[in-house]
Amino acid sequence: MSFKFIFIIIAFIAAVSSQCLNNGILWQSDCYYFQTSNIGFANAEQACNEIGGSLASIHNSFTNAFVAQKASLTFNNATVTDFWIGGTTMLNIGHWSWTDGTKFDFNELWDHRMSNDSICIGMRMKDGVWNQQNCYQQRNFVCKLLSTPPTTTQPCKNGI
Repeated sequence: MSFKFIFIIIAFIAAVSSQCLNNGILWQSDCYYFQTSNIGFANAEQACNEIGGSLASIHNSFTNAFVAQKASLTFNNATVTDFWIGGTTMLNIGHWSWTDGTKFDFNELWDHRMSNDSICIGMRMKDGVWNQQNCYQQRNFVCKLLSTPPTTTQPCKNGI
């Protein structure tokens, strides 16, 4: 095997792999951070912004199952059984949107009972079902950030 071939393989692996800093959990191309601070929705979003992300947006059932499963492990000592994800009507009154600006394109796991003060989305740990909640309620929360590609070094010319 030549050095050039080995380098190409290593470069390819480095290019397709990503890493999450500070104990984030990699899922697809994003890092998820499960925060055990019971705070309101707006403060949770601000905390996520401070680490470079937003409250988690969910775009398919696989991601929903991943988030629910990891949350049930991380938040297992919580007294509150729901946690914040990034869905809200605060940004566009009367219309659901994600705080990260992505399209609100998945809502199959939804408990649609709504009251006048329910404008933020919490997820139930036991089954991953979403429910509409008062944004001032204190909850744990999940942040989502783009993963950081690993730093690679350039090979020396002619092996030097």
